[in-house]
Amino acid sequence: MSCQTRYLEEQRSELVIFINRSITTENNERGSGVPLTKMNGTSSWPEAQWPNTQLLTISYELKQNFTFTISGSMMDPPKSLIVSLETGANDLDENVVCQLAAKYYENKLFISNGKIQNEEGLNDTMTAGDLLDGSNFNIGFGCRDDYYMDIYTGSSFVQQLELNNSIDTIRYISVDGNVQSIDTLSYNFGDGLRGDLIYALPEWPRPQWPNDNSIVFLIPRTLQTQSGITISGSVPSNPDSLTISLVSEQSNTNYSNIACQLDTRFNENTLNLNTVVYGELQDVKNDQSITANDILSGSDFNISFTCRSGNGENVFDISSNNSYIDQVPTGHDFSDIRYIVLEGNIDLVKTLEFHL
Repeated sequence: MSCQTRYLEEQRSELVIFINRSITTENNERGSGVPLTKMNGTSSWPEAQWPNTQLLTISYELKQNFTFTISGSMMDPPKSLIVSLETGANDLDENVVCQLAAKYYENKLFISNGKIQNEEGLNDTMTAGDLLDGSNFNIGFGCRDDYYMDIYTGSSFVQQLELNNSIDTIRYISVDGNVQSIDTLSYNFGDGLRGDLIYALPEWPRPQWPNDNSIVFLIPRTLQTQSGITISGSVPSNPDSLTISLVSEQSNTNYSNIACQLDTRFNENTLNLNTVVYGELQDVKNDQSITANDILSGSDFNISFTCRSGNGENVFDISSNNSYIDQVPTGHDFSDIRYIVLEGNIDLVKTLEFHL
């Protein structure tokens, strides 16, 4: 059987199960089916092979005590919401590590450590409506250990789930249903990611940096105007530097493709904002009244980058601890940005939040 024929057969089988479970809607959602991932030919952004699936890439290998939360809003009236944690494998039966499905027309909630079939995994303590605050949802996943996941909605505990796959196999979050928007994806790294730990990225080439003492995160999906990124953490006593770079994917992902960079030198008390296009450093207006020490609150940092477009120009607005620093015009398309790289004297990275 050819790959194409096999894929069509899998789609047909999935649709039959889908309809039998009555979880489909007028919006032609795929319900608790499993999205395959593919490369789209011009870039290595993963794409869902289902028209109504929204696919987010996990930004860092999941570990014990990590939590991550996805929030958004539903259309009115809500019909279904399906959130899946997936490996990205092509095998329909092995791809899903954890799945939550809310059927609002029956007010039922299902949770399973695999693809939900035959309405298994019914939660008797909560209902589909319990996942919503008005039209908004906020669903959290806590990595208790390698094989146990705690699921939350808002601040309420929903269920603990024993997984069949280790949490470090999870690469994607897929969201289905009549979802109006996905607003945020945020991570809390428990005791924090230490600056001397390096993670080899699962799918894409790791950026090539002279400094190996770095932490690299993946952007969860295409950035666009109004998207934002906020990173918080701490530096040790008497740090020398902290550098945060937003990096575009090119044929050679290195210092040649920095869309935006905040570079602080604490030993000189200087702060520079940079952008590099194909190896050429672009002039960026810097407010010299703002120094490296201004971005710290004690030993803590909280830096935000917000995408903005106007007059044919892409710009990053940069803030520190909610105080505006400056803007950085960039010669890069927001959609090309794939990595966040942190370098320098980093004690811990504590949280990472994306406004999508």
